[in-house]
Amino acid sequence: MRDIDITNFSNMILIILWVILPKLYRIWKKKYIFYVYDIPLDVLPIFILSNGWMRFAIWIVIYTVFLIVMQLLSVKILSKKNNIT
Repeated sequence: MRDIDITNFSNMILIILWVILPKLYRIWKKKYIFYVYDIPLDVLPIFILSNGWMRFAIWIVIYTVFLIVMQLLSVKILSKKNNIT
């Protein structure tokens, strides 16, 4: 039976809490999601908690795809909000 490395699992949860949840909160509050100064603050925990270059590269790809999807979703939500008022 394989041992489960709890460090990788907890690091994944920390990355999600630190990086993804604040952006989801901004979308929920209908605020603009993309700020340039957020990128270094988001990449820093990914770099520290990823435990290796391969996982870092995978997390950067996931982060980039997440930002693109959230940006498109945010634009759609904000445009709908501006058309109503």
